[in-house]
Amino acid sequence: LSALNLQGRFAEAAEVGESALKVSGRSAWMMASLARTYAQMGKRADSEALYMELRWRSKREYVAPAILGWAACAAGKQDEAIRFAQEAHTIGDPSLIAVKYWPDFAELRKDHRFDRILISREWK
Repeated sequence: LSALNLQGRFAEAAEVGESALKVSGRSAWMMASLARTYAQMGKRADSEALYMELRWRSKREYVAPAILGWAACAAGKQDEAIRFAQEAHTIGDPSLIAVKYWPDFAELRKDHRFDRILISREWK
């Protein structure tokens, strides 16, 4: 999915992501990644729907805050995205290991508030 997004093949990425949701049992990681794909396609309502589903799930089961952060960012909820990223940093969310280079975190990396997390982890 990320490779297709990087190549600008968003429609294909969305198809792959939708199929992956079915076979993965709606994996949180896949949902957040697909939310980013939808955002890149200009389908903000679809990004928001996936983010809201993840928020709902996080009330009933564990969803890593780093994943919630990148889904929030895809849904256009930058302040919420930063709050989740800060929570991920505070608790040592292992999903953060990917934030410096993983394409799904690209929009978060553009936010100066996110820089503080990278700097405090000595990743910047």
